[in-house]
This record gives sequence, C-alpha cells and structure tokens, in this order.
Amino acid sequence: MWKTRFCELFGVELPIMLAGMGTIALADLAAAVSEAGGMGTVGLVMFTPEGIHNEIAAARRLTKKPLACNLLIPFLQPGEYQVSAELAGFKKFVRSDLKLDVNQRMEIPVTLTPGETQESVQVTGEAPLLQTTVSSVGQVVDNKKVVDHTVTADGISGNLADVYIQI
Repeated sequence: MWKTRFCELFGVELPIMLAGMGTIALADLAAAVSEAGGMGTVGLVMFTPEGIHNEIAAARRLTKKPLACNLLIPFLQPGEYQVSAELAGFKKFVRSDLKLDVNQRMEIPVTLTPGETQESVQVTGEAPLLQTTVSSVGQVVDNKKVVDHTVTADGISGNLADVYIQI
C-alpha cells in the first residue's frame, strides 16, 4: 500500500482517481478502479434522482471499497437546497441552507466519516454462595487427613504435622 496523503484520506491503496466522466464512468468502471486499489468515481450527469440511486446501488453491489460520485445537475432552478448522504456504518452527512443563484456553479464535497459502533454484551449467571452460617454442606477433616496432607511452604515439604513442628 502506498503511503500518500491521498491514500490515507480516502482509504485507498493507490493514489489513482478515476475522473467522473459524465455518462462513461458508470458503476462497472468505477467499481473496477476501486477493486484495483484506486478511487473509482461514478459519473452522474443528468440522471434523475432514481437513476442516481440505481447507479450508486449498482456500484455498491460490485464493490465495498471507497467510491466517489461526480454529480452534475445542470438544470436546477434557483433557490435553497439541502444535500444529504448516508450509508450504514457512517455518520449521516447533511448540508443545509445552500442558496443556488442563476448560472452559479456549486461544488459540495461530501465526506462520510465512520459512525460509532455500539456493542453490548450481557452475561448472566450466578456463582454459588459460600455458606458461612450453616453446616449443612461440608465435610469433616479428621486428624489423619491433616497429618497425611503434603504442604510446601518456604521450601519445606512434608506433612502438616512436620511443618507445624518446624515452624
């Protein structure tokens, strides 16, 4: 992977970007460039809103790697507009109060930043409680078990009786 600012900024392997060439750079070509490690650009010139959605969806079916969209809508009426973009796993991009005048060219760079992931794990279960007030569960340790039990403490090994005597 190349270590360039472009590669880091766009999450691609190669510092190559396909130009959004009108109706030539559609889903197939853009996805192929993205799959090869560059930044594929879907050219969306004079598409209807439904056509824009369909072409981007087609590109997404072909690749999960980064893609760009070159959206050109030459016949918008003057007025106020809002641009939004969203994708699962990313924060929604919204830019409001965009005022478009007659014969104005406006570029709106859209960057989708990774969203927050939330994952929770719930573990349920109960550890058996130590019964300190009743003797219904337990066993008696007789003298033979104490004497025969081997203990190692500070390098001394033997049975408990020997350790007791040596301490």
